[in-house]
Amino acid sequence: MKNLKQADIISIIQPYIPFIRNCMISAIEKYAQIFLPLNHVLEIRTRANCIHDFIAEAIRLQFGCNQYEDVKIIEIKGLFLLEFQNQIYLRFNKFYPNLMPARSNTLQNIAYFGQMALFEECGRKINLTAGYIIDNFWESLTDLYICYPLKNKNLWSISIMESSTKLIFEEVYENFNQQQSISEKPGRVQVITTLRSVMKNDTNQS
Repeated sequence: MKNLKQADIISIIQPYIPFIRNCMISAIEKYAQIFLPLNHVLEIRTRANCIHDFIAEAIRLQFGCNQYEDVKIIEIKGLFLLEFQNQIYLRFNKFYPNLMPARSNTLQNIAYFGQMALFEECGRKINLTAGYIIDNFWESLTDLYICYPLKNKNLWSISIMESSTKLIFEEVYENFNQQQSISEKPGRVQVITTLRSVMKNDTNQS
């Protein structure tokens, strides 16, 4: 892998940032539509896992089936990544306000955030993170970022959320429910199915 500067990296991922942003926002909207009434019950880790699953679902729809020549989805050993031009990995996380994700010190995480090779057969890539920040009360989306992490800090970061974007969970939930009839209240089956998935994979994502 050649040594890429920040401008080089951004130029590679720039054409796809609007799609990535839309996937992340739609996933967070979906969480608010379905799970907002359960916020007081669900642990923060579980909420983040729900959103991660929804982001992965949206990314598969947007980038799956080889729709883009230079972008592919990597799903291996519990990781869900986007790969750009066989040079850059992008991983999705919930961020703290310092733009660092909650994570355990697994060998996989140490390798990813230490900018080491994840898989011997693939060699070393540039490992980026795309993350969202939600306010402390889980009432609204604050920002979206793409970061270049190195161990316990970021070498650089860029906000990818448009200034006009406002995502208030209560408004999303109420608007969604206004569109539903009493007999079509949102997602009982989907809630159960998603929760089962989250509980099964709770140790894999953060």
